[in-house]
Amino acid sequence: KLTLEDKGDYFESTFTPEADGNYLLYTTHPAKDLGGQMRYEFTSQIAVQVGGASELAAGKLPYQLMAPVKKHRAGGQVTLVLTKDGQPVKDQDVLVMTSAGWSKTYKTDAQGQIQVEALWPGNYVAEYSHVEKVGGSWHGKEYTSAWQGLTTSFKVN
Repeated sequence: KLTLEDKGDYFESTFTPEADGNYLLYTTHPAKDLGGQMRYEFTSQIAVQVGGASELAAGKLPYQLMAPVKKHRAGGQVTLVLTKDGQPVKDQDVLVMTSAGWSKTYKTDAQGQIQVEALWPGNYVAEYSHVEKVGGSWHGKEYTSAWQGLTTSFKVN
C-alpha cells in the first residue's frame, strides 16, 4: 500500500521495488453519494515493469483491463486484455481515447482482447464500465445496483 500525497487535482506517490518484476498499481474510489439507487466506484490501474520481467502482474481486483508493459510505436497496434477473476471477458465495449479528442469503442473478442490502432504518439486512456445487480447499504442509504468504471493508460512513441 502506497501513501498518497494530494497535489490538488491529482495524487502522487513513489515506491522503490525490491525485485525485478511487473507491479500492478491501482486506486479505487467509491463515490460518497449514490446516484438514485446505484453505487458508483471508479478504479484506475497500470502495470509497471522493473527489469526484464515479461509476465503481467496479477492483481487483487476482480476486473482488470491491462495493456502490455512495453514500448508502443505509432502506426502499430496495442493489445489490451479485459479479465474478470483471471478469465477473459468477451463481447464487452472498451472505450479508448486520447487527449487530442479522438475516441473509439472496441468490442472484446473471445480472449477478452481488443486491438487498438496506435495512430499517433501520445497518451491513450482505455475505459471499461459495467453495472451489476447487487444490493447493500452505503453511508446509510440502500442501493440496488453498482456501477464500476475501470481505466488504464498506455503511451505511444
